[in-house]
Amino acid sequence: MAEKIYIDPELPEDFTSINDIYQALKATGTHLSGFTLLKSRPVYVKSSSPISLKRQIRNAFRSTGPWRSAPRVREFHNLLKLRERGLPAVRPLVAAENRVFGFLEHQLLITERVVDSNSLFDLAVQEKLEQDQLLSINRRLGHLVGRMHNTGFCHGDLFMRNILVGRNGGEPSFHFIDCHQGRWTRLPGRACAYDLGCYEKWAATLFDETTRGHFFAGYLEARPGENIEKLLRLTDRARQRIVLRRQKRKRNIHKKKQHLDPTFNPAPLDPALISSLLNSQDK
Repeated sequence: MAEKIYIDPELPEDFTSINDIYQALKATGTHLSGFTLLKSRPVYVKSSSPISLKRQIRNAFRSTGPWRSAPRVREFHNLLKLRERGLPAVRPLVAAENRVFGFLEHQLLITERVVDSNSLFDLAVQEKLEQDQLLSINRRLGHLVGRMHNTGFCHGDLFMRNILVGRNGGEPSFHFIDCHQGRWTRLPGRACAYDLGCYEKWAATLFDETTRGHFFAGYLEARPGENIEKLLRLTDRARQRIVLRRQKRKRNIHKKKQHLDPTFNPAPLDPALISSLLNSQDK
């Protein structure tokens, strides 16, 4: 068995094994996963139970094979790099993986809990926000996503549920989470369009055209060299592929939201609208 532990350099704690981490969680928290406490610090724990031999062999030919780090470890390093580049990612504290003969048996990620925040999806569905608030949130979010893509990082799972929005005081704050599928590349291209398609999957159903237009206007403010027509075309193709895949798989984690099936053919965004929003002073 081979265990590897990764700890935030600024964290004072020093863990030598996965068992040490669980002992610390047991000492101060009430749960070993989800929202809990780690030495009186509010945290969120993502862990997997021991994986069967059959599944280990199957995973050997997938993204958790011996030649790749565990998804939770990849997410840990991606979050650290995003924060180093000044982007609002949730703070990762500890990650760990345990392998048997090179096959992943157990993985763990602990991140700092973001208090007083909700996912963008929950805000759109459960809370009735005023139009001005929606426009401000989407404009700022689009600018942040553009900045992230400027660094060469593509999130890979940028659905509205993976964007936390805090509204303490006046201006909204954001945190990106769940980026284990993210990758760094010098030629983002379609990977950037896939991120935008992830956002559009639900935005095209829950938001009107003007609100979505503000998101893309903010994105183009951060990436002024993009061609608007091409960007919208690639984004819509990516969104349709995502919706089709969801309709085929019908994953269990989405069953409570089946009454909100995303629209396959929403009203297309008008490039002229986005151009006018870019030139307007109402930001």
